[in-house]
Amino acid sequence: MAEVMSMEDIRTEAARLNIDLSGVDWNSIRLPPGEDCGIKSVLH
Repeated sequence: MAEVMSMEDIRTEAARLNIDLSGVDWNSIRLPPGEDCGIKSVLH
C-alpha cells in the first residue's frame, strides 16, 4: 500500500531538511516509463 502525504506534510518535511521547494524544478522529475509511483497528475 502506498504512503499518502499531504502537501502540508511535504512542506514540513522539506523545511526540516532545509529544502526550499520554490527552487525545485518539478518539470525535471522523470519517472520510469509506465510508472507513476502513485503520484496523481493534474494532466489526467
